[in-house]
Amino acid sequence: MKNKTSMSGNKNVLYVNKNRILKMMRKFIFKRPFWLIFSLYGCMVGPNYKEPEVVMPDHYIENNQSLVVSSLKDWWKTFNDPVLDSMIERSITNNYDLKIAIEKIEQTRAYYRIKRANLFPEIDMTATAIRYGLSQNIIQNSLLPLNAYNLFAAGFDASWEIDIFGKLRREKEAAYYEMQAMQENMRDVYIKLISDVARYYVDLCAIQNIIEMTNKKIELQNLVLSLIKDRKEKGLNSKISEDEELSRLKVEEENLLYYNTLFKQTAYLLSTLLGIQPESFSENYGEFKKVPIATERVPMNLPSTLLRQRPDIRSAERQLAQATAIVGAAIGEFFPVFSLTGNSSFEVNKIRDFFMSRSFSWSLGSVMQWPIINFGRIRANVDVKKSQQKQALLKYENTILSALKDVESALIAYYNEDEKLKDISVEVLSFKDISVLEKSKYQTGINSLFNYIEAEKGLIDKEIKKVESERYLAHDLIALYKALGGDDWSDNTEKK
Repeated sequence: MKNKTSMSGNKNVLYVNKNRILKMMRKFIFKRPFWLIFSLYGCMVGPNYKEPEVVMPDHYIENNQSLVVSSLKDWWKTFNDPVLDSMIERSITNNYDLKIAIEKIEQTRAYYRIKRANLFPEIDMTATAIRYGLSQNIIQNSLLPLNAYNLFAAGFDASWEIDIFGKLRREKEAAYYEMQAMQENMRDVYIKLISDVARYYVDLCAIQNIIEMTNKKIELQNLVLSLIKDRKEKGLNSKISEDEELSRLKVEEENLLYYNTLFKQTAYLLSTLLGIQPESFSENYGEFKKVPIATERVPMNLPSTLLRQRPDIRSAERQLAQATAIVGAAIGEFFPVFSLTGNSSFEVNKIRDFFMSRSFSWSLGSVMQWPIINFGRIRANVDVKKSQQKQALLKYENTILSALKDVESALIAYYNEDEKLKDISVEVLSFKDISVLEKSKYQTGINSLFNYIEAEKGLIDKEIKKVESERYLAHDLIALYKALGGDDWSDNTEKK
């Protein structure tokens, strides 16, 4: 009895050891490789992107220290012009270039979702219904008396490319950076849009004022010609040449035609930016006021803030990040690709046999694909992507230089035009005094009407010059706001 018991105990021990050994084998064979795979899954080949360090100047060369640091948000409202505000609001809503830029963001966002989905398994449902006809000249077997049969199958196919070396993750990363770059492109379109709307609106105001003053000059010129004709009819000699005055009249009439044409062309350009038909522009916007002048000082920040505010710089930086990620994806082609595949289906010759256990078939396995001989194709592709990365870096650095140039140019133009406008304003006041004096002399009979008319025409010329200077000053101010970044942007991009 003791021996039997001992033997029975030994059998139990052997049985337990056998189970333990099987568990250890299953753990080693099936579980360890997956731990190895997932540990390798965390690595990605290729360079990791780091934002390049850029040395920026401490201050702007053309800054005269009269500018203040403030927000660029809604800068056009510093002009205090409700018509301009309404035009910009309408353009933001209706402009087609801005709509296209926004739609491109949606396109890149969808493309990013595609690249993100590539990291996960793909499961497809399949269904087949086929009737086969066999050649009796090929198959001559009494076991296959039929020369035709049916095949019905339905099931699922699954595949999963395990991104061990990070190729798919680099592609997803590149798609994410492309989406961010497209967002910055949209912001760049937005800045150009509001800047163009403001500039064309300033042009319309200035041109309309110039047209009104040109009409006054034509009236005065016609008055001079009528006085000359009247003196001739009375037999009096005139020191003023009729041909010379007639030539002056023709010049002013040509100027009027030019300004009328320019006014309509500018209105049509502006209507396109507003997203409305040119015919309806005059219905919505009729008379224009004087050239708008900003009532607040120009906001100014340090040059380094351009890296944060300028969408073109931010877009170039995101394109550099995208190019860096693409290099990693290209390097990933050197390494093997591991995939898990599997399928399950019911396959029968007769539909009534569907969903029976003996009709079920399945497969599960893995596939490894590793390019061995490609005659340098992968290496050449990596070199192409590295070159594109270097180009993106050069473009980024050049964009920063262009931004600094834009700000400095806008600053010097703004300051000099501001000084010029002050001098012209003094001249206008001086000519107003002369005009008042000549009118007083004419009314008291000391001087002739011709002298008073010449003084009035001289005053109008100075007022036109002042309007043009106000126009250029507004253009320079708009260009400065645009060069500084055009707005304050907050990061609300989609997470990776």
